[in-house]
Amino acid sequence: MKMDSHNSPRVRETLDSLRNKPIKSTTFQRICLSAEADNQVKGMQQPLQLGFGLKYIMERVSVPVKPHDLIVGRMEEKELNNKETEIFKFLMKRFPSVREQREFSPNVSHGQIELGGCRPLWMRDYGHTVFDWKRLLDLGLNGLRIIAIEKAEENKLQGETEKADFCKGAAMVYEAFQIYAERYGVACRAAGIEKTAEACENISRKPPATFQEAIQLIWLVSVVFCGITTVNPSFCLGRMDSYLFPFYKLDIQNETITREMAGELVQDLYCKLNLMAGRGDHLLSNSNFLDDSETDTGWTRNLNYDSPEYIILGGRNSEGISIANELTHIMVEKIAPRFENSVIVFRYTGEESDILWEKVLDKMRNNASVILYNDQRVISALMAGGASYEMAANHIFFGCNWCTFEKNVVYNWTKQFKPLHILGRLISESQDYELTCMENIYDKMRITLYEDIKHDIESILKRRNKKGGHWENLLLVEDCFMDGPVEKGLCNRYGVTEYESLILSTVYIGSAIDSLYALKQLLFPRDGDKVPLGVVKSALKSNYQGYNFLQKKMLEFGKYGQDIEEVDKIGNILVDLAFDTAMQVIKDLGMEDKILLVNSLQTDVDYCLASQIGATPDGRLAEEPASQNGSPVDGLAKNGVTAMLNSIARVSHQKVASGGYNLKFQSSLLKGDSGLMVLKNLLKVYFRNGGVQAQLSVTDNKELRDAQKHPEQYQDLMVRITGYSACFVDMTAEAQEAIIHRDLF
Repeated sequence: MKMDSHNSPRVRETLDSLRNKPIKSTTFQRICLSAEADNQVKGMQQPLQLGFGLKYIMERVSVPVKPHDLIVGRMEEKELNNKETEIFKFLMKRFPSVREQREFSPNVSHGQIELGGCRPLWMRDYGHTVFDWKRLLDLGLNGLRIIAIEKAEENKLQGETEKADFCKGAAMVYEAFQIYAERYGVACRAAGIEKTAEACENISRKPPATFQEAIQLIWLVSVVFCGITTVNPSFCLGRMDSYLFPFYKLDIQNETITREMAGELVQDLYCKLNLMAGRGDHLLSNSNFLDDSETDTGWTRNLNYDSPEYIILGGRNSEGISIANELTHIMVEKIAPRFENSVIVFRYTGEESDILWEKVLDKMRNNASVILYNDQRVISALMAGGASYEMAANHIFFGCNWCTFEKNVVYNWTKQFKPLHILGRLISESQDYELTCMENIYDKMRITLYEDIKHDIESILKRRNKKGGHWENLLLVEDCFMDGPVEKGLCNRYGVTEYESLILSTVYIGSAIDSLYALKQLLFPRDGDKVPLGVVKSALKSNYQGYNFLQKKMLEFGKYGQDIEEVDKIGNILVDLAFDTAMQVIKDLGMEDKILLVNSLQTDVDYCLASQIGATPDGRLAEEPASQNGSPVDGLAKNGVTAMLNSIARVSHQKVASGGYNLKFQSSLLKGDSGLMVLKNLLKVYFRNGGVQAQLSVTDNKELRDAQKHPEQYQDLMVRITGYSACFVDMTAEAQEAIIHRDLF
């Protein structure tokens, strides 16, 4: 291995793929082999179908290698000719859509209904998960396979046929991964890449012993999970600087690796994560991903499509000690700002060295896909939701910027709290005499949210407890890489992990705060005349036509993001309302010892849902954008970045574990050493004041406007979406305008 740079052949290949891969590039071989495997496993129980089917695929799927590969594992893709297109369309009809699969997997969220995927029904994984990576590295594929075989025999002797099949299927899943590693070993030998060949051969038979073997095993498991078995994986590779550091340290001590060599392996992992991606972005597109989109690859052609994979760096361990180490430095240094994947979550403790902190911020000001989280605030919020300190300290994040736990927990419930929607219904259905104070409004929100959460949890528990129900005897690939399912012979969705989590996400909180504050001023003023509820109702119903005076008044009220304590207090009320209501449901169901609450603010940027909301009391017209994630409404943070961060920090108190906050800076403000110092001090104060998260876009609106006119000149212009970054010129015109109209500091 030779010392490399950010302009290496592998980086150039990756950038070319991100910018120039054909929109309709399709993992056609994966689809065809899945169809062949489906024919082979008809009539079997689902766990055996998954085991035999995946083994069939891994015995035949291509194992492409390139001369500059240090770690291997690639998906074969191609543009389809006319004949292949007909086959593709035929198989799309043959394999059920996610809508049809909901009957079998009710945990699939509404947002996943139209994902497609073109995969057999016995492949049920839907990602948004994390594996127990340390367990995989400790035991290796063969060690896990032996455990599954022993459990299968044990269950067979006890007459537990279904559990025996579950474990037998899991054993074959491990064997499929072993076959894949062996075949890659042969391919690497043929290509003359001896060290990588040795790594593949070794991990097929035993636990990894070196840094290269460990990172190779992580990637081979990931590429199969994200590229072959799982639609919209949005997958977490965990705390890599923690679980890989012992391998790195030992190799350094044995002088079998150098710091530069380790960096090249990390860089190649980053490259592989991007090579797997499709084109386009589902959050910024109006296309239907099951159709032939001209702007988006979609999950049907490529299971991974635009799903970000998350890597977690830094933070504290279960003893409360910061884990940042030399590998943390290397992994930060090798982040390529022009890449889209993976999302690097840096858990900020305030105890990092200035050198490491500045390296992270330098990547962020160059629009790398890096998110900052205030480690102590997240830990406190998770503990408030029922987690022990040890569990909370080992938290991670995965797709949708959600927070969860590294092991022994599976999320089975996600619920949105929509105060803006509830408020709209409340205003339209209420009479003046029913609303005598703001507490009436909050009470009605509380009741609505309580019933919604209770209904969802009870529905899933009812399905789970039904004999022959949705999860019974169902094997997922993720089951094979968690501690618990194989040992108990049951799917993790069946409640076999020590805990389950409820992820509660408050939507459009900025617009909700502004609307509630406006109502407070109109309906219950301290001074001046009260505006009757009937007038407010008529104004909203007419979309303010004929009520321009009232809309003007609403727009003039104080807003979230302007550092007005009375306004921001409403955000605290909403956060407390969501948290306390969910905890009450958990208590009333007697599940305090089973369900952990992860309270969050909306993390995705969703330009479509806001268009479905009518006019709102903050002066917003129907179909206009609402606030994004946990940020204020675009254009209303008029008192500067410090004021905005003060507002956010007030709302992001100890009951919020995750959420996105957009910070958009002019490039000139953050240039050079002085610019780095500005960013460093600003974020330190923000986190010290209680802020939970920060994500940056650093650009100029003039540059963005020019990119709209001359996209060919701005192929590497990256902007922040929600956690991850994307190429500006690949976005729809509507999405570009939304980025431009964010507050610029």
